[in-house]
Amino acid sequence: MRTRFFFLFLFACGVPAVLPAQGPNYNAFFSRNSFFLEGLGAGGLYSLNYERRRIIAPNRAIGLQVGVSPGEGGLRLPLRFITLMGSGSHRLEAGVGVAIVMGSGVSQGPVNYHYLDPESFYGLVHMGYRFQPRLGGLLIRAGYSPLIRGPLERYPFYPRSNGTLQHWIYLGIGIALKHAGVG
Repeated sequence: MRTRFFFLFLFACGVPAVLPAQGPNYNAFFSRNSFFLEGLGAGGLYSLNYERRRIIAPNRAIGLQVGVSPGEGGLRLPLRFITLMGSGSHRLEAGVGVAIVMGSGVSQGPVNYHYLDPESFYGLVHMGYRFQPRLGGLLIRAGYSPLIRGPLERYPFYPRSNGTLQHWIYLGIGIALKHAGVG
């Protein structure tokens, strides 16, 4: 009787370690954070960007990219939602977002003070190629990224605006950080 109880106890303790309760956790096996320098993209001539990804399947990831770029008289702050598709180190990258152009100046009034004022917004879309090893390392990005601008810069999504499309390409190089859960 004790022997059966002992083997039943060992079986009950060992089964949860062998069988996953909620399916595979893809995030434990892939790089999720990246830093990269992008030229001729969403930030203008160049921008420094951070990206955070969530792996939702072995061949698909979604993420958020935020960047900063100095420009004429202020900063550009691109914000993009992305998706990565493909397997291995070679992936198709696509995304949409918005860039905020922040101008700086000094108020003209009885009290002078410096301010940061959003001067314009523009829409972003991009599609391109990405080389990134599965576990982290060198990251290379290249593709097409047109900027969507409207005549009413403060209200770029106004339905009657006759927006313009500025054709851009981008090239990025950076590093995908190794995930701490990977050995």
